[in-house]
Amino acid sequence: MPRPVTVTYRVSVSPAATARAAAQLFSDAAVKAAAARGVARIAISGGTTPKSMFQLLADPAEPFLQQVPWDRIELYWVDERCVPPDHVESNYRMTREALLSTVP
Repeated sequence: MPRPVTVTYRVSVSPAATARAAAQLFSDAAVKAAAARGVARIAISGGTTPKSMFQLLADPAEPFLQQVPWDRIELYWVDERCVPPDHVESNYRMTREALLSTVP
């Protein structure tokens, strides 16, 4: 039997506030999933929308870098473009540059 899905809408006052709220949500979900299942499997979008969140998650001055169990994270791209991974429009490239090249 399918589980019911609850959708919560959150409105932020600015793009920066949205990125911070998303980084906190990512961090909280990753910690909870890794504790419950040993791994956090997270589907991520690319493009410019999540880039600020990725930069916050990777920033050593922010708490997220230490909170997220990076060694127990599996990321899945849900909208990768049909371009090489080093292409300027590659979502993987953006994620690598903004997040993956910095986190442990």
